[in-house]
Amino acid sequence: MTVNRTLFTMYRTIKRSRFKKKKNIYKQVYRMSFDKTVLLYALALLGYIITAVFISGNFTNPLQNGFAFLEEIGTRNFLVVISIYPLRYMFQAFRQPGIILSSSEYQLSILPFGLRDVWNVIVLEKWMKRIGGGLILWLMFVVTPLPNTLTGAYILTLVLIDIGMTAPLWRMYQQRLLPKLAIFLGAVLLIGLLIYIEPILASVVVFISIILWNVFAWKHLLKQVDWGRVVEGSDHKVWKMPLISSITKVPFKREKRIYVLQKLKFRRKKFDYHAASIHHRLWHSYVLKNVRVLFQMFGILLGFMTAMIFVNPFIFYLSIAISVYIFTKMSASLFYDRFKTDVLEVLPWDVSSFRKSFLRWNLYGGVLLIVPIIAYDIFHLTWWVPLEVALIISVAIYALNNELERASVLLAKSKREFFISDAFVVIGLFAIVFTGTYPFVSLLTIVFGFLCVQQRRRL
Repeated sequence: MTVNRTLFTMYRTIKRSRFKKKKNIYKQVYRMSFDKTVLLYALALLGYIITAVFISGNFTNPLQNGFAFLEEIGTRNFLVVISIYPLRYMFQAFRQPGIILSSSEYQLSILPFGLRDVWNVIVLEKWMKRIGGGLILWLMFVVTPLPNTLTGAYILTLVLIDIGMTAPLWRMYQQRLLPKLAIFLGAVLLIGLLIYIEPILASVVVFISIILWNVFAWKHLLKQVDWGRVVEGSDHKVWKMPLISSITKVPFKREKRIYVLQKLKFRRKKFDYHAASIHHRLWHSYVLKNVRVLFQMFGILLGFMTAMIFVNPFIFYLSIAISVYIFTKMSASLFYDRFKTDVLEVLPWDVSSFRKSFLRWNLYGGVLLIVPIIAYDIFHLTWWVPLEVALIISVAIYALNNELERASVLLAKSKREFFISDAFVVIGLFAIVFTGTYPFVSLLTIVFGFLCVQQRRRL
């Protein structure tokens, strides 16, 4: 990787100019929000406390047990941590390209410099910052009771992974949603399986995969790159200043453009003016507007269920029941809110038909939540597994339809009792909780399958 010195100088000039602009903004906010006298006394008090703690010489003694615990955990799980850490960058690929190539840096390509040269300069600066930051972090850990070899091994390995994931993260960011999702979920399942078999095997496979991925990524670095989307995300990250937003009460939101919509094939097809097509398009627009909320909800539920895998079977199945309950309640809330926004608020709609199209979108989210269940069942495979999965799916479908029906009644401003159906939902959730301990409970799948069929006929 070669770097043009003239280009690097111009790039540093852009960075300095950007830093000065941010500095002036922070200076103005500081002058409006802080009193110099109070701030001076607060800093003096803080300095006195820090000095007193260091002079006493025993500031680490109260934390000795905590450091010993961290050393034990860190030593035992070193291979597990470095095996899982690359998943962080794969998850980041859904939102950020990994490097900051804003509109200012992109303008450099109009000058006698290629985009590859600009990309090399940005990556080189990022690597230098990571190495410097890793060195400073290691020096901070030197004053702690943690072994220098342990902290050094962690920091060095994580910095190398950060450098090694630069090109793969960039290429993965350019992919469409479904391929990215398939790659991420496949990596989660594979790494989880290898860690379960042997952690050292997982770490070796991860490092070999990163090397092979880099060989491919560097050859196709700038092919099929959506520069508009890259610049949009980078501009948002560069000028997003949380402190300024919190003080001024002005949220800095990412500018919404249609780069994602342009890649969807059905958006370029001739529109079919039927109820199902109209409902699907309306739900698609609504999901895009609320993608941040949905992303957070599914991320929390997936993280929650995945973490409970490592506790015990009862707690894991309890987490499944809680996730099903939250998922159905959230879906019903979105369904109700959809009729209170945009054109649906003022025009009459067929709620029943609209509810059926919404169920299709819930299916996509339900598939994501099944991933931790499949991962758990791979490691605990029994003859009861198909019935257990069928029970979870049937209870979720029944509970979801029940909540959507309740939302439809509220929209119609009518009255109806849901006591019996709510009772069946509660029974189903408790059945999910106890099916891990008592597998024969999964025989209730037959009952809930029949209830789902009856529910479908009624709706």
